[in-house]
Amino acid sequence: DGRPLAVGSRGGPIELFTVLVDGVRHLLLPLAVCEGHSTTVRTLDWAADGSVLQSSCQARQLLYWDGASGRRLSQEPRGCAWRTWSSMVGWPVLGIWPEGYDNSDINAVDRSAAPALAPGVQGGHVVAADDFGSLLLFNHPCVLDGAAHLRYGGHSSHVTGVRFLRGSQRCVSIGGGGRA
Repeated sequence: DGRPLAVGSRGGPIELFTVLVDGVRHLLLPLAVCEGHSTTVRTLDWAADGSVLQSSCQARQLLYWDGASGRRLSQEPRGCAWRTWSSMVGWPVLGIWPEGYDNSDINAVDRSAAPALAPGVQGGHVVAADDFGSLLLFNHPCVLDGAAHLRYGGHSSHVTGVRFLRGSQRCVSIGGGGRA
């Protein structure tokens, strides 16, 4: 569809590609390289207009990149609306850490698709996967410590990933040690 593709790696930089469709073939043309994370890149999220990419790593570092050039930005552009939000760090998810949790107890986050509450502020819900076999559902944005949430169990061990399905009515999750 003409939008760039971002690819993060375990020990390397983030690479940006332009995707060209030639009949049935998809060609990846290198666009830019984004270097700056000190550890493995865990999440990548595009701004709604594709102008900015945000990335986070295992060290909980949140970085911003120009979507066309790959140039590192010093801060999040004011009023930026995000197409997706999967980072465990940042203003919209400050309150996802229930009392007693440390910064390693949340393993994955996803925001539902919902209309904007205000310019640059997406509504809906955010789901977090934790080390205790649970999914935690919060209102989005979730910025207050001790935010009210619903807890859903089902995994016998830590939950390593979670995503809302299209339509944002349901989630799919994947477990770690329990292999569920």
